[in-house]
Amino acid sequence: MPPHDATAPTPADAIVARFAAAIADPALPPPTDAIVARGDLASRFAVYRNNAWVARLGVLDDLFPVSRRLVGDEAFRAIGRRFFLSDPPIGPVAQEWADPFADRLGASDVAEVWPWLVDMVRLEAAWMRAHHAGEAAPIALADCAAIAPEALMRHGLRLHPSLSLTASAFPIGSIWAAHQGVGEPAPLATEGPETVLVARPDAEVIVVVVTSADAAFVAALMLGESLGAAADAALDVAADFDLGDRLTALFRLGVVIGIA
Repeated sequence: MPPHDATAPTPADAIVARFAAAIADPALPPPTDAIVARGDLASRFAVYRNNAWVARLGVLDDLFPVSRRLVGDEAFRAIGRRFFLSDPPIGPVAQEWADPFADRLGASDVAEVWPWLVDMVRLEAAWMRAHHAGEAAPIALADCAAIAPEALMRHGLRLHPSLSLTASAFPIGSIWAAHQGVGEPAPLATEGPETVLVARPDAEVIVVVVTSADAAFVAALMLGESLGAAADAALDVAADFDLGDRLTALFRLGVVIGIA
């Protein structure tokens, strides 16, 4: 007798695969070998499929509340349906759908209709990553006192694992902030490009609009550059960049967790 291959598909596997495919694609008929306890197969399956789609789209609603509010429920859920039909996420963890959804949106024609929407989705994906990132204890600026200033400039900084930057040609940070309250959003105070720093040094996620020089400084540190090199990157953007002031601000945010 040949050995049994535990990985070989079984008839039950095939039924499950057809069932899952029909749930995911409304154009497919229900599998004919499915059995229902009462009622006819078509109507019972339609209810099940509808519930599955409502749950899926509800996840996107929860992941991207500002993006949904900006374009409206109907349009956002139409975008969600296209995502699930063309590039469905593989993993069962809903939070892991955020970045694939942002990537898919950036490659679609949706970016032509709402060019700012892709960046807003990326910002909300960054918020979700920060929310679920690992813990890390911040250090204080005083912890650097033992290092001579000249030597410190040759060191880098280890930044919190939740930290990220999202750059946009649109004021996505201001738009995001305006949609955090209840009721009608506040009028926008700025326009033009913004870069947003997102992190969760403590229990709450922080979302901060930073200057282009600050963004260059933090981006260089994230790449492992020394303080001196990061300061040079910022000075290339803004000649009045104040390293001491911005370093103090970075420590105050609680996103520095060590000296590299």
